[in-house]
This record gives sequence, C-alpha cells and structure tokens, in this order.
Amino acid sequence: MKKRIFAFLSMIAILAVFAIPTYATDPVAINGYSDTLVEAVDLTDVPDIKALSADISTYAAGTAWKITDAAGLQAFSTVSNTSDTYTFLGKTVYLANDIDMKGVDDFVPICYNTGFGQAYVTAFNGGIRFSGLFDGQGHTIRNLVVTNTDDDCCNLGLFGAVRSGAIINLVLDSTCSFTYTGTSKKVNVGSVAGLMFAFGSDGVKSALADEDAAEVSCAVVNVKSSANVALNPTNGYDVNDKGPFVGGLVGYLGAATNYYKVIKNCTYTGEVSGTNVRACGGIFGCWVEGRKLLIKNCAFAGKNLATSYKGWKNNIHGSGGTYTNVNNISAPRFFVKAYQKASAGDGAFSLRFSTLIDSVDNYDEIGIRLTVTDSTGAVVKSTTQIVNSVYTSIRAKVDGEDVVYTASELGGTYIACLTLTDIPDDLGVLNFRIETYAIMSDGTSLSLDQATVSFNGSTQI
Repeated sequence: MKKRIFAFLSMIAILAVFAIPTYATDPVAINGYSDTLVEAVDLTDVPDIKALSADISTYAAGTAWKITDAAGLQAFSTVSNTSDTYTFLGKTVYLANDIDMKGVDDFVPICYNTGFGQAYVTAFNGGIRFSGLFDGQGHTIRNLVVTNTDDDCCNLGLFGAVRSGAIINLVLDSTCSFTYTGTSKKVNVGSVAGLMFAFGSDGVKSALADEDAAEVSCAVVNVKSSANVALNPTNGYDVNDKGPFVGGLVGYLGAATNYYKVIKNCTYTGEVSGTNVRACGGIFGCWVEGRKLLIKNCAFAGKNLATSYKGWKNNIHGSGGTYTNVNNISAPRFFVKAYQKASAGDGAFSLRFSTLIDSVDNYDEIGIRLTVTDSTGAVVKSTTQIVNSVYTSIRAKVDGEDVVYTASELGGTYIACLTLTDIPDDLGVLNFRIETYAIMSDGTSLSLDQATVSFNGSTQI
C-alpha cells in the first residue's frame, strides 16, 4: 500500500450519511472470523436462560437457552458455577443480541474452575467445566471487564474451564479485558477461555469435524476478539514452575484423549501482556505436547507484549511443540480506537471514526465498512471505503478548540478516519457499526476490528 504521511489533517472523506459512495467491493475473509460463516438460528421459541436461573430444576429436561441481555449472561455464569452438575453437556446456549456489560463489575467467568490448590490435573479431570455448545450467532459482547487476584489455581476468560465444549460465532470487542494480578503460579488467562481440555468420556463434536481433524472434542471456531488479556503474578517465578500461561484466545489447551482440540477461523486483534509468565501466545499460550491440536485459518493482528521467563513467546502459540498448523497468518494490528461527535449546524451532527494501524507495509489495501441500522435492526445504509491515506496525527474541534491527536498517543503508528457529516438529528435511533478490513500482499482478506455506537437523534445512547 502506498503511504502518504501528513502532520495534520482537518478531515478525511467528507461523506453524507445517506449518500456515501461505494469505493470498493466487500472482500470475503478467507482467514480469521467472518460473518458469512454464521448460520442464523430462529431463537423465537428458545427459552431465556434467566428462566433456568430462576428454576434450575428445569436444567435436565432443557436442550437450549438464549441470552438476551447482560442479566442473561450473568444468569448463565451463575448456573454454570452452581456445581459440577451443570456442565451443559449435550446442550446449547445462544446469544440472541449484542450484549453490553457496562456497569457490571462483579462478573464471574462462566464455569470458573478453581479451588484445587496447585493441582492442574484435578482441574482438568473434574470440577466445574463447560461441555456444551455456546453459539454467539455473530453477536458482540462489549464492556466485559474481569479482574482476579485469587491465590488458588484458576482459569480466567469469558469461560474459565471448557472440557469437551465449543465456543463459536462470537465477537469480543476492545472494551473487554481479562486481568490477573494474584499470587498463584497455576493460572491460565485467555479472552475466550482460560483452559480448554479434551476428555474422552464426553465424546466428540461431530458437527465441528474438519478435513484436518476428524474427531473434535473441544473447539473455538469463528471467533473474533479484540479484548486485552493480562497475566501478572505478583510473587515472581521459578524456572521449574508449570505455569502460568496466557494467550489471546485461550490460555492453556490440555488433553486426556487423542481427540482433537481445534481453533479455527479466529481473529485476535487485542493486546497480550504479562510478566513472570511461562509461555505467552497471540492465539494460545500452551498445549499438551503429543496430543492432537489443529490451528487453522487463524489471524493474529494484535500485540504480544508479554515476557516469558522460558523464552516461549510467539504470535500464534506460546509453547507445546509441533501441532497441525494450517493457513495461519500474522498481520499488523489495525483496530478501531474511538469516535468523535460534533455539531454540523442546526438539526444535524457529524461523526468521525478513527482507526489505528501499526504498519501498512504488508497490506495492499485497507478499508472501513460502514453499516447503519435503525431501531428495528433494518439496514439503512451499508458501504465500504478504501483508505487511501494514513496519518501520524489529526486535528479535531473539541468544544470549539483545536486539539491535535497523535497516533502514538492513541496506541498506533498511523491513523485512518471515516467522517460522516450532515446527519439529520430527527431520524430517531441509528446504530453505526464500523468494521475494518485488510487485504494482505498475498491476496488474503482479513476482517479485523469493529465498533458500534448508537444515537437517538444527536444524543448517544
């Protein structure tokens, strides 16, 4: 991609919200997460999981539940952590909507497996764990912030421990984070799951079979995470320690069987950080060497800032030896950072979305997709614009004053923007979804970060 670096920019791409020209066809992602891989399910008659939480005696007869809001995600966590009876083996939990966890500061990871002292093996073979199917239906979880200081063996992420379970079709955006700062050295942290474990008696997930992995026990498929993960034990380390481990998606992949563990068509664009860590990877931290693991069609486009006292650090994996590695790539980070709203005169306003890019050297094309929906979810406008120029800083009006934002201050090397002007403020509720994409020099297309902001008129909701 050709670079044009300018010191300042007053505005890029002056666009009218209902008259935005399309500059490029929408590329199809062949690596990483893609909306096109989501198979929509009619959830009309699927019961809400809050009803299960209210009457847990209905668990045995149930086969599927849906999560519709933040209270539902909390209810799922509550049921899963009641006892090791509620593993959801043979059952499915769906996301029916995007979920905003803003204001929730006490969320406990689903199937938060802890209480085993320093014994990893016990945590693998028993205790609280998720063994079902979690299907996000392409929906996004936002503002989920989990911090932990337990001094016991624990697993931290959206899910704590997954044993012969699967998480598919899910997006965790950059407002989510998972952080450990306790004293335990037996900790696994990943944004999707701290621990995933293949176990023979739970059978195989035949629906997730792949030409490169015929018998699949546990899997993460078609998931995109921009969540930050951090693992910072406070009591140092010993080179003989068997942990801790941190990965962008999964902390540790274990097995007591030769069934496959699979991470497929996943994208990670967040930051992995940590000190006193045994192994750290952009996709996963560690796995049991000698067992079967398939990592396929995955893209790491984040940052791995963690330090390993063993030197086990890579963009895809941390440690664990040889695994089946099919069509996985690393790409420079390209993520949605922020938006700014400004008045555009009487009865109108403007929005500017900023994205941060670490490097453009390996990209032939980068672009921004815009989808505008109304309160019913109907698409008002959908378009794609190629980013022709990137900048080291931009100038914006804030309360009538000129303010300069530099890319380095915002966490990147370059800035690209998409600005919408003259949006009428009498149109009711509008949801603006911005998604970044990139086409690599070898022709590979990637769907990267995204952000959504909603307005009722000119007021954010």
